Amino acid sequence: MEKQTLSLNGQWQYKEYPDSARRMRDLDGADWLDCAVPSSIYDCLVKSKKINLFDLRANPQDFLWPSEKAWLFQKFFDCPAEMLSLDKIEIVFAGLDTFCQIWLNDKLIGRTENMFCSFRFDVKNLLKEKNNRLLVKCESALENGTHLMNRFGKLSQDACSFPQRAYVRKAQCQFGWDWAPRLPGCGIWQSVEIEGYKSGKISDVHIRTINADANLADIKISVQIEKFVEASSAFCKLAIFDSTGKIVAEGKLDFSGGDKKISTVLKIKNPAIWFPTGYGSQPIYTLKTELVIDDEQTQTAVNTFGIRTVQINQSPDEFGSPFQFIVNGLPIYARGAAWIPASLFIGSTTEADYEKLLIAAKDANINIFRVWGGGIYETNAFYNICDRLGIIVWQDFTFACAYYPDRTWFTDAVKIEAAQNITRLRNHPSLVIWCGNNEIDWMHANGWLGKSKKFYGRDIYHKLLPQIAAELDPDRDYITSAPLGSAKNPNEPSTGTVHQWEVWSGVKPTDDYLKQIPRFVDEFGFQALPDKKTLKSFVPDKKPHPASWEIEKHDYQPAGTQKLHHYINDFFRPAATLDEFIYLSQITQARAIKKNVEHLRTNSKINSGALYWQFNDCCPSISWSCLDYQLRPKALYYYTKRFFAPVIATIQPQNSTAAVINHSPSPLTGLFTCRLCDLNLKTLDEFQRPVSASPSEISTITLPQSFVGTQKAGNCPYFLYFTITDSEGVITENSFFHQPDKYINWPAQNINIQTEQLDDLNWLLKLTPACAIKDLFIDLPFDANLSDNFFDLLTNETKTVKIKTDEVINDLKQKMTFTSVNSIFSA
Repeated sequence: MEKQTLSLNGQWQYKEYPDSARRMRDLDGADWLDCAVPSSIYDCLVKSKKINLFDLRANPQDFLWPSEKAWLFQKFFDCPAEMLSLDKIEIVFAGLDTFCQIWLNDKLIGRTENMFCSFRFDVKNLLKEKNNRLLVKCESALENGTHLMNRFGKLSQDACSFPQRAYVRKAQCQFGWDWAPRLPGCGIWQSVEIEGYKSGKISDVHIRTINADANLADIKISVQIEKFVEASSAFCKLAIFDSTGKIVAEGKLDFSGGDKKISTVLKIKNPAIWFPTGYGSQPIYTLKTELVIDDEQTQTAVNTFGIRTVQINQSPDEFGSPFQFIVNGLPIYARGAAWIPASLFIGSTTEADYEKLLIAAKDANINIFRVWGGGIYETNAFYNICDRLGIIVWQDFTFACAYYPDRTWFTDAVKIEAAQNITRLRNHPSLVIWCGNNEIDWMHANGWLGKSKKFYGRDIYHKLLPQIAAELDPDRDYITSAPLGSAKNPNEPSTGTVHQWEVWSGVKPTDDYLKQIPRFVDEFGFQALPDKKTLKSFVPDKKPHPASWEIEKHDYQPAGTQKLHHYINDFFRPAATLDEFIYLSQITQARAIKKNVEHLRTNSKINSGALYWQFNDCCPSISWSCLDYQLRPKALYYYTKRFFAPVIATIQPQNSTAAVINHSPSPLTGLFTCRLCDLNLKTLDEFQRPVSASPSEISTITLPQSFVGTQKAGNCPYFLYFTITDSEGVITENSFFHQPDKYINWPAQNINIQTEQLDDLNWLLKLTPACAIKDLFIDLPFDANLSDNFFDLLTNETKTVKIKTDEVINDLKQKMTFTSVNSIFSA
């Protein structure tokens, strides 16, 4: 008989745990409220109308109280008689947050203290056919963390989070961060199932690409089983299917001798190789493993995988020590961002949410995410989608910006946590590296974690985690920390990876980015406000202005909005209205990130990656994200599409050159054209050169002095507009203005606007400018998908934008508004 599964997801009930409860019957009563699992206690309270959603978003500081209480969840269910007859029955919690006790039919079956682990409990002797009662008590993580901190001492402190977080194995950002409020919460955050087995089960399947080329791939498969009965024979049948469903390799593992784990190597002829997006395709293979005990098939396990190899090149060279991903022998330029939990209320993110976010990332030419250590080990759904889309993943272990206990009870918990998550994720081709922690080595080296000279928790990242990773996942590199450098200077630009926060946090000008060429940048960023429709979802309608407290309190970084005003004023005059503040903050953010990315890519003989902070938001906030928490794109999102395109062109006026960067797998041949133009779109001079660049190559073009010597004090009415074209059209375009916008006398916005309706939901918007238009923002009062936004119109050619609405819209043209630098600053 095959394995049977009974899902316990869906409808549950919950209530506040009664402090007076001493016996199981004290937990009865009629005060239960409906809820759903998976979820968070905050989701439950909102859906029960015990918390108003707008109030929670607008005033999160008033809603710590659910995190200070214990909560009780219950579910009644029936169990099929056929399942009850099986030899082994377990209840499986994929994720509990965090300090929990579990009862089944009035019997305590387990306790948990780690959000990042799954838990299994044998329940065969407790289940009945009808009316089973499952109870889960979730205690306050804040209260438990306080108890542990009072007992063992405060390890470190920062301005944004509760210090007791270091003692709690739970998403650290839920205790507060510089982009999130302090709302730890609790709940059943992943699925709950009952699994039943006859005779035995498959415990683990590990799939490794040992060698692979266009002709042959060696795939090592290790299978671990458990047997629950004495058996005369036991074996596993293996079959690998390609993406069309064709069997490409088969094998058999004989477990009759009593072994619990056996390996074999299967060979696949002419394999389809998995590559990161932009470098090739992402073929997915399927391994079907069938366990047969005493001639009866007891379980079929299905695992997907991709055929690929990956290494990190860190061999010293003339510039220092590089840090570059090599996939299938091909050097990859990493173009990406940091990923934080998609919701602060972890458990509320659906597979559809992941799909929308990750497709948006691929559409923006992102090929890597760094899953940051203050969040979670991401879900199977996240990794499955990354596998399919070709987005490679850097996974931090969940330690960030603090000292952590190095006591035995804590490190024992970390061992289990690390082993479980490595085992769970190691078959995914998208996963390319493990990292021990976020910024802890760097902060310790600079004395930012306190006065103690002892590095609390050091052995976790420098001994324990690398040992476990090497044992369980020998095909991936492990690094101790990000940034990664020497012990004395972990943020050394010539070695490993760096975090660049002199700009923004250090309030240095954005030109400071141009002063160094780090080997790999895995963190740098710039804040901006969210979309104004999103802002309205958490800011009271009281005619707020740019300095409103109702807005500023959602910037959780100390002095964050002051930095915003400072940087905006470097380029523009001060914002007069809230709409201007939103627009200018987003343009300033996008241009700052663009400046550094283009600088790093122009120097990609030295630099191998640019990952900005951060892609997504988890809550209403003023943050560094390119998509706000309602998944509305900021200007940075559309800029990302352009500056992360595989082929780009840039200008370096300081040395009178242009650079053509080819980070695609194909050779580039085209025509480089640079025009010197005025603000009325008159071409004053034009320069053309044929250009070619091999994959991963930079082609440099020297510009005539007249093109780069036009800078004057004060107003400079000229700009450079340059393109690379081939027989099919424009490959890439870019521009360069010599002066900040505030020094330019912008002409009034003048655009001919035409719309064409293709069907009920799809439109074409055609824009023809009469003058140079900078950073045109197309604003709609409803949500829609735009192929482009926040773009320049710097020729008199017509720009076409595709728009897809969520509902039928009549007369789209009348519903649009257009904002640009011109519309705000023209005389």
